[in-house]
Formats: sequence, structure tokens, C-alpha cells
Amino acid sequence: MSTQFANVIVHVSETLGADERVGLERAVAAQPGVGRAAVSPKAERLVLIDYDPFVTSAQRILETVRGRGVTAQLVGM
Repeated sequence: MSTQFANVIVHVSETLGADERVGLERAVAAQPGVGRAAVSPKAERLVLIDYDPFVTSAQRILETVRGRGVTAQLVGM
């Protein structure tokens, strides 16, 4: 049985340096149920995330981002 991933976009309010972006991607990707987390190559304030909605939620992902001291909000699902 394959996993049906949902998608969410998180907008980060501040500009992050390269190391901060990589750290953010890794922190989100390490969360159970997250299949992929990547800062958009065309819009560096957007984080694109694929996740299993049976394991985690968009709100929990947002909490992970904010837990890194970043101001952020959900902008798309």
C-alpha cells in the first residue's frame, strides 16, 4: 500500500541564510510523517512540504518551523 501525501506551503516571514534554510529543511523533514521539505528555489521564503496526514498535520509542521524561532504561517494546502 502506498502513502498518499498531502502538501502544505509554509511562508517564512524573515530572510534566512543558507545554513538556516538547510537546518529548517532538515528539522521539518525529520518530523515523523514528513516525506519531503524543501525551500522553494524560486521563492526562498516558501517551504514546500509533503506529509502523510495520517501521521502528522500541517499545524504540527508549522509548530516545528516556529519552534526554530522563525515567524511563519501556513499559506497553502
